[in-house]
Amino acid sequence: MPKCTHCKRKNPIMLPCKWCVHDFCTRCLSCEIHVCPNIDDMRKFNLKTLEQQLLRDQVQSVRIVKL
Repeated sequence: MPKCTHCKRKNPIMLPCKWCVHDFCTRCLSCEIHVCPNIDDMRKFNLKTLEQQLLRDQVQSVRIVKL
């Protein structure tokens, strides 16, 4: 059974971190928990993604015409 890179617990389900090359258990997968060396890249990517989503979903004002 594989071990988590961070907590060293044996776990049948190991998931790879999207930002570094290590495998972690479900408890340690968060970048903040396992102190990912690429956490700055992750934050920049998430900020850029959120900004794009907000621009895409931006509501345009609609003018109502009286009849």
